[in-house]
Amino acid sequence: MSMLSKVFVILVFAVALVKLGIDATLFAQRVDWKDKFVKEVNYHYQTQQVKNSEIAAMRVELDNRAAMLDVLRQKMVVLENELAGRSARLSDAHRQLNGADELLKKYAADHAVFVRQLEVQLAQIADLADKVENYRLKAKKVTDEYLVTQQELQYARQEAERLSRDLAEIESKVVEIARDRKRLEEQIAAYVAAGHDSPLAPRRKLEGKVAAVSIQYKLVIINIGKDQGVMVGDDFTVYRDKGFVAKITIDKVERQWSAGRIVLQKEDPRVADSVSNDVMIGSGKGN
Repeated sequence: MSMLSKVFVILVFAVALVKLGIDATLFAQRVDWKDKFVKEVNYHYQTQQVKNSEIAAMRVELDNRAAMLDVLRQKMVVLENELAGRSARLSDAHRQLNGADELLKKYAADHAVFVRQLEVQLAQIADLADKVENYRLKAKKVTDEYLVTQQELQYARQEAERLSRDLAEIESKVVEIARDRKRLEEQIAAYVAAGHDSPLAPRRKLEGKVAAVSIQYKLVIINIGKDQGVMVGDDFTVYRDKGFVAKITIDKVERQWSAGRIVLQKEDPRVADSVSNDVMIGSGKGN
């Protein structure tokens, strides 16, 4: 029996004794106090029996409740232990969740960095693709230009071969004409030496320099003109270092200069080349 039950029983018993004393005092003041006292005693006895029964019931109930309280305490201890375990597991779960959250944040940051790197690499790939396409187009253009250049070079070679053959034929004719001219001059000299008058006035030798050239219009300007005896229709040979360069025919004459068109050429005339109205044959001819 617990301490609380004992205290409660003692209090009830003390109250019953006090009430019994008060009742006895009141009954003693009356005439029929004996009968009433007996009745009162019986009543109090019965009441005490009832109270004792109630107290016994209450004790049983208190014992039952104490037992239930012990069971509840045991359950509470079990629940507290279980709660402590669950709290520990919950703490572990919170720590794991925090770790997973940190890991997720790290993965998110790494993913953002990877996405940025991928975007940069994609931009670089696109730029490289554009450059490759530009290089491919340039290569195609260069290839086309190379093929055209090859064709032009082939044509130029064929043209050079043809011009070389023509030049060789022309130079042969120039040599032949020079020989004929020399033979005619010798015949005229012999004719004059025999005492006959020369049928032709001797032509003065003229020499000068190229003052200007226009290859596009095949035009050559020389620094001698009417004052030196140049006439329209005269032929002049352009030479360089005693090598044949070109032949021009004068079609415009001024006092100090003349202009003629190129009728035959081995190479392009240049400013400061020499010109003469004699046929010039030197070591530079033939190509």
